[in-house]
Amino acid sequence: MVASIIITAYNRLELLKRALKNVLNQTYKDYEVIVVDDCSDVALEVPQGVRLIRHIFNKGLSAARNTGIKAAKGTFICTLDDDNELSPDFLSRTIQEIGDYDAVAVGRTIRYKDFSDYVVPKAGKFMSLDWGILFKREVFDKIQYDEALRANEDSDMGLQFYNAGLRMNVLSEPLTIAYDAENPRESLSWPSERELDGMKKFFNKNQHEYTEPKERWCLYRLMARKFYRGGHRLVGLRFMGRGFMFYPNPRSFAHLLFLCLGWKVYDSFMSIEEKVAAKKRLLRD
Repeated sequence: MVASIIITAYNRLELLKRALKNVLNQTYKDYEVIVVDDCSDVALEVPQGVRLIRHIFNKGLSAARNTGIKAAKGTFICTLDDDNELSPDFLSRTIQEIGDYDAVAVGRTIRYKDFSDYVVPKAGKFMSLDWGILFKREVFDKIQYDEALRANEDSDMGLQFYNAGLRMNVLSEPLTIAYDAENPRESLSWPSERELDGMKKFFNKNQHEYTEPKERWCLYRLMARKFYRGGHRLVGLRFMGRGFMFYPNPRSFAHLLFLCLGWKVYDSFMSIEEKVAAKKRLLRD
C-alpha cells in the first residue's frame, strides 16, 4: 500500500534538506514524497522523484497541509514540517501498527539548545495533531485542517479528531525528532499579528471545549504566552491572571508571577520547568 509523506516548507532550504534526508531513506519502500512550498521568497530545490507544489501566494500551514493531502495518492498520509525529522523506520513501524485505528502517533525527541527531552503523546481530546502522525486517508474525508486558523491548527485538528469519534494508536518508540529554534525569532512560531489573530479565532472557536479547570488554565496560559511575547503585554497578563483564577495553585501562581517580571525572566523559568520535567520523565522511564 502506498504511503504519502507531505512536507510543508517556507523559505528554509537548509532545513528542508535535513528533513528530506531521512524521509528519502525510509525502510518502507512504497511511498511518495510531496513538498508544498507556501510561496517562499527563495527558490526551493528538491531531489529528483520528489513532487514539488508551489502556492502562488502564502496561505498558511493549514492550507499547505490540505494542498498536500488533496494531491496525495497514498492509502496512508503523514505530514512533516520542514524543520523536523522522521526516523528511517517511521513508515514501516506505523503502518505495521495502525490496524483498525484511524491514526498512529509516536514518541518524539525534542532537541533544545543545551539538552534533549523525550515525550510520548497521550491520545485524547487535547492531543495536538500536527506532523509526524500517520493517518489513514479516509480520516480527511471527515476532518480537515482549518484554513481560517493561522495558529494552533494542530490543537484544533485534535479536537476535530476526538469529536468525530476517530481512534488513535500510540507507539512509545522514538520515531520523530523536533528541533527547538535557538533564536525564537528564527522560528515560524514567533507570534506575528497574523498568528495572534489566528489565536483569537482558535480561542473563540474552541474555548467551550475546555471545561475542566486545569484544561482551561492551559488554554489561557497559551494565550498569555503568545500575546505577551508578541508585544501585547497587558493582554497576555490578563489571560494569565484569568487562568490563575480558573486553576489557583502554586504552579499557576508561579507562571503569573514570573510573567509579571518580564519575558526574559519568564522564559528562563519555563526553561527550568522543561528541564525538570524532562529529568522526571527520564527517571520514571
